[in-house]
Amino acid sequence: MSDEFDEFFPEEDQAPVSKGSRDDFEDDIYKKWFRTKDRSGFLSIRGWLEAGKISIDVGELGKDGLKGNTQVWANAVDLAVYIRAVYNDRATVLYPSQRNTSPEAFVYYGGGQIDGKPVSRILKVEHWSTGSGDSKSYDASAFAWKCGHFAARKTNSGAFIPDMSKSLSQNSIKVSRLEMAEISYRLDLALNAFASQEKDAFKALNGNKR
Repeated sequence: MSDEFDEFFPEEDQAPVSKGSRDDFEDDIYKKWFRTKDRSGFLSIRGWLEAGKISIDVGELGKDGLKGNTQVWANAVDLAVYIRAVYNDRATVLYPSQRNTSPEAFVYYGGGQIDGKPVSRILKVEHWSTGSGDSKSYDASAFAWKCGHFAARKTNSGAFIPDMSKSLSQNSIKVSRLEMAEISYRLDLALNAFASQEKDAFKALNGNKR
């Protein structure tokens, strides 16, 4: 999947990095379990709205429990705007196709430290696809949520520049348009509830209250 994370616009993101156990889902804004004939796993969306962030954690389960997961962070408002645009059928206009993405695609880049080493974290949401290269085709009825960790170098400005040839962790999950609509509604509820209780809501959502 690393060839699908081929562009980056690095942005400083000091959200905590979890190597990832999934003990419970009590506080999730949204959770989804999936099971196929040979795979099972989850999508977990949680808020860190005090810092203006949303956590996206995609993992895979094995017979002995958690097999692996990849957690990334995105700006809460940016992600909510994108998913609302998908729900309102405006995403093809607001998020047109870019190089190596489908229409309605959203990409967010951040970074943090794991075991003292800089790691780039990338979230990519786009139409579900099959095939590769010239034979690759997209299915607009569903979306792939892809989370990736890559080795990185940190610049003097605090940005994390990923080395796309050094993948540390990658997980993905299929999400239907109906599920995207539910995620949109739940994110709206979470943001509205936070804003109604936090006097410095916009300061927090702008990332200035950490």
